[in-house]
Formats: sequence, structure tokens, C-alpha cells
Amino acid sequence: MPRTTPPRPIDVTVVLPELAAHTRETTRLHPRPGAPDIAESSIGGPLLWPASEPWPTCTAPRMVQRSEPIAPALVLALQQAQAEREARQGSGRGGRRSPEELALLDEASGRRGASIDLIHYTTCWYESEAHEEPNPLVAVAQLHARDIPTVGFPPGTDLLQVLWCPTDHQDLPGQPRFYGGPYVHLVWRRASDLSSAPGSVPPQPRDTHDPYMPTPCVLHPEQVTEYQYADLLPRHSARASTHRTSNGSKRLITPTSTTCPSPPAARPAAGHPGI
Repeated sequence: MPRTTPPRPIDVTVVLPELAAHTRETTRLHPRPGAPDIAESSIGGPLLWPASEPWPTCTAPRMVQRSEPIAPALVLALQQAQAEREARQGSGRGGRRSPEELALLDEASGRRGASIDLIHYTTCWYESEAHEEPNPLVAVAQLHARDIPTVGFPPGTDLLQVLWCPTDHQDLPGQPRFYGGPYVHLVWRRASDLSSAPGSVPPQPRDTHDPYMPTPCVLHPEQVTEYQYADLLPRHSARASTHRTSNGSKRLITPTSTTCPSPPAARPAAGHPGI
């Protein structure tokens, strides 16, 4: 059953004509859990992959979370400092942490960049760790140009395949500074060069992080109009207008509200990447 976005209740470019210069056409994928065919566009489904081409792997170090309990004597000192702060707050003398409590927190964090869990009284931090062996990537998406005409494909290609290493990484080549997330690998192909016969099952990664493991989804691509995010609009466009609805009530329209919330039937299914 094809998925489409319900008609918008109003035409915002009539109410706010200046928004017309800040629109663009884009593709809404409408992913839904299912059993996608290898020849079709999908999220988390099988890829058209040449039998002679090795499956890509990741050798970049991953970020692993470590934790350790705070020393019992320090836990008691932190609890006492918290009780004193709450008592001051209850008597109207302010609830800010004292220099003494801040010093205890610094002592508890211990390691550079460590965070403190004051519920379980542990410290947590991330360390870089190499994969024990090259980690096979997982298939995130396969997208045919016919389904996403708003995306510019390199000349001679009509198929985009997205794979990633389902673990956290930092300081990857080609990624923005302070990036943290999967190592992403893009493959641009020509679909006519590939066989649609089922290939061998890809190797499974040894190291994974569950939120980065996509749920297989079939897609229902739809072309929609997208409006520029309000905070990026020119100042003269950031105004509000009152619109009278069909039942006679008034509705305040701002550039922020031009991107209407998705109705439940159009929201992406949970459990797969934000594509």
C-alpha cells in the first residue's frame, strides 16, 4: 500500500508569500518494516553486490564506554554535600553547589572527560579501542536514482548504496571535527552492471551497537515540498501571520510551523537510521 503525506491544511506560501523563495523539492521515503527485494530501494535490506567484490570492512578504532564505581568514602562525602545543599535550598539560602562539593565532583571524575552518574555513583568515559579483526560493515540503504530524483548522482551511476560500521568512532578522515558515530561508506554504481540474483549472505559484524543496526524496511518514495528551517531564514521572513481556518477559528502561522508535524502514518518507523 503506497504511503503519502496527507494534504496540508493550508498553503503557507499564500499566508507567507516570502517563503516561496525558500522552498525545494525533496523525497520522503516512508520506510516501513518489511522484507525488501534485493532489486528495490530499501533501508536495511539486501544489496545488489558483485560476487567478485569483497565485502567492505572497518579497521578504524572504535570508541568503547568504560565505567568504574566511585570510592565508598568519596560517595559518602558526595551524599553529605548533596544533603547540605538541599537543606540550604529548603531554607531559602540558594541551591548552588558549594566550592567544596565541586571539588569532590572533580575528584570523583578522576579521568579527563569522564562523566559522573550520581544515581549509581560511577564514573563513565570513552576510550579508543581497535577492532580485534576488520569489522564487516552493515547495509544501511540501497537507493535507486528513479526513487530519489532530487539527489544528484555522479555521471554514469543510478544506484547509491550506504553501509556503515555499527559502532561509535571519532576523528574519522573526511568527517567534521568532533564527529562521533558510525564509519560511513558510500558506493555509487550502475544498476545494469549488477545481477539481481540473490548473492551470498554478507558477513556479520563482530562489534555492534544496537541503535546502529537497521531494521529492514520497504520504501514508498514520495516527492514533497520542503520549507527552509525558520532559524536559517532571512530576518524579513521571520514574521507571523494569523490564518482563519475553515471552521472559523484562528491559527497563528510562523515560519517554524510551515513544516507541519508528520501525521502518525507518515512518520519513519522506529529502529532504523534517520534517512
